[in-house]
Amino acid sequence: IGPLFQSPMLLGEGAIDNFVCDALQVLPEMAVLGGCACTLSIGLERATAMLAIAQYRRIGRRRYLTMHLAWILLCSVYAVYLMGSYFEPGRQICAIPSVFHHQAADRWIQFICLLNLATFVTYCFVAAVASRKAGVSPAIRRAFRCIFIVMIFDVGGWTATVGSLAITFSLNITEENRLILVYADGLFVNFGVAAKPAIYYSISSDYRQAFRILFGRPQHQEEMESKPLKFFCYSPMFGRSHTTYMGALADALVERGHEVVLFAPLFTPSNGSHGTTRATVIEYPTCKVMKKAMQDAAKKPGGAPPPDFWQAKASIGSWEAFRPFKILDDTALIERLREEKFDAGFCEAMDFGSMALMHLLGIRNYSITNSVPTYDWGFCVTGMPFMSSYMPGINTSFGEKMTFIERWENLRSLRYTTNWMEGIYTMFDDVIKPRVPDFPGVKEMLAASSYVFLNTDPLFDFPRVTVHKVVEIGGISVTCDPKPLDERFSSILSFRSRNVFISFGSITSSVNMPDALSLFITHAGMGSVNEGLRSGIPMIAIPVIGDQFRNAQLLRRTGSATVFSKFDLAKTSQLKDGAARNALILSHRPFEMKEVFGRHMEFMARFGPLTMLDHHGRKLSTLQYYNIDLFLFPALLVIFVLIGVCTADCSSNSLYGRMQ
Repeated sequence: IGPLFQSPMLLGEGAIDNFVCDALQVLPEMAVLGGCACTLSIGLERATAMLAIAQYRRIGRRRYLTMHLAWILLCSVYAVYLMGSYFEPGRQICAIPSVFHHQAADRWIQFICLLNLATFVTYCFVAAVASRKAGVSPAIRRAFRCIFIVMIFDVGGWTATVGSLAITFSLNITEENRLILVYADGLFVNFGVAAKPAIYYSISSDYRQAFRILFGRPQHQEEMESKPLKFFCYSPMFGRSHTTYMGALADALVERGHEVVLFAPLFTPSNGSHGTTRATVIEYPTCKVMKKAMQDAAKKPGGAPPPDFWQAKASIGSWEAFRPFKILDDTALIERLREEKFDAGFCEAMDFGSMALMHLLGIRNYSITNSVPTYDWGFCVTGMPFMSSYMPGINTSFGEKMTFIERWENLRSLRYTTNWMEGIYTMFDDVIKPRVPDFPGVKEMLAASSYVFLNTDPLFDFPRVTVHKVVEIGGISVTCDPKPLDERFSSILSFRSRNVFISFGSITSSVNMPDALSLFITHAGMGSVNEGLRSGIPMIAIPVIGDQFRNAQLLRRTGSATVFSKFDLAKTSQLKDGAARNALILSHRPFEMKEVFGRHMEFMARFGPLTMLDHHGRKLSTLQYYNIDLFLFPALLVIFVLIGVCTADCSSNSLYGRMQ
């Protein structure tokens, strides 16, 4: 190509300036070098894209991108060096000394070899990494295989080019013709590299599929993976442990790059604390909490023992305070929240006004959660069966091994709680449906949730039968990173060699307890249970009300705590060993609860509602669910047959007697 620029047809008669001549001579090789550098650049970029699609983003964004940029910089420096080598003093006008022919050709061969080697090693490494990683879909593997085959052909073509150059230099031809062959081979390689993908794309359906997966990702898929999601969190303010738990869920989503709006109805004053430090908070004064009713129940021995379960619905009058009149009638609030255009939502299933609010906001992808341990009454909601023969109810003080009387009381408590919740569902429906005619009902809304998150840890809860939509995330609000105490508390705890921390509620958080703490006396609320287990501190559980009696038995079962009345005494050496072992187990658990919650919520927001997780069994009647009708039908058939046989026998005996 170079000698062509000396043609009078292109440059005209006569001499031209050295700079113009040199520029015309150097441009063809710079085009070849730039083409090769761009080819390798695109190759490395596509390799990074492959890794990103195969869910290796952490590696791809760091190491491969760094290698990519470093290689481009190296190619640029080498190209500048080659360009500078053309401008030598004493060069003839538009004439290239023969010695320079050899230098340019040698450098060109070196560059082609380096390019071949780097490309081949890069794609081999990418393919090896992809083949070793688990969870790659068949489509991704097929795309890798197709791209890898194409690159082998490319590398083979470049190798053949180098071989042809070697043959060219071995031939006895003039320097000018040899230079033309060198340039021609280089340009042919670059045009071939550019043309082969187009040829493969036109003749191979697999390669077109590979392009769609790797080179041209669908727009909606790219947006789903890169677009931050917006979540609606309904967190009523009526207990510090509840707000801390809900705030931890909101912060877990914000840490993953999403936006969370935490709506906080004020049952009690928040005092500026909503459990979250990262989410956007909207306070709303709605109603008063049942403070007096809860205090009265706490004074009773054993919490609040259930009355006759046939009269259970009569005890729900105190829940009238929870009627969500104000929220449903506040059209300005509803319009403000609608403008946020939430992708998904989650709420604590304590104030069922959240169901009506999410229905009005048009949120269809939502989950429910609760800071209490389980839903023993919620088969119609979760579809999770409750085995009362070995699973203690939320309002009982039994362990998993129960006597005949305890099993009867456990079943009685379950029946009472179920009737109680049914009454609450009806009460809220009576309030909501006149204002929202298309509201399907509280129970139906709860059952339509994609996930049910429980504040329990399967490693230390009572083993039970569960379903796919129930996800256990106990301890998500606990961080085992104690912060330094202020001067006052530091001096108090340093005064003695052993310290006892007493907590009968969530006024003082025990999550920041120092290592010098020797014992944790707790009311056995689930917040304190999770904090104590993860801190490795032996505990004395003194339950007061509600689920605390069940939680205390849970702690006793793990071996890290004992359950006391105020007159009980115990030795703590065994408790300390059990507590240390529990902390060790939890610190090495396979999955982080924040990641479990975040991934489930992201999946729900993008692909929900997850109706496929809702099994049909929760819609069956008692006869169908337990197959009682299958046993009842043959039993009745046998009974009728026996009655018929007996009747016929009696009739025959009577006839025989008359004949006698």
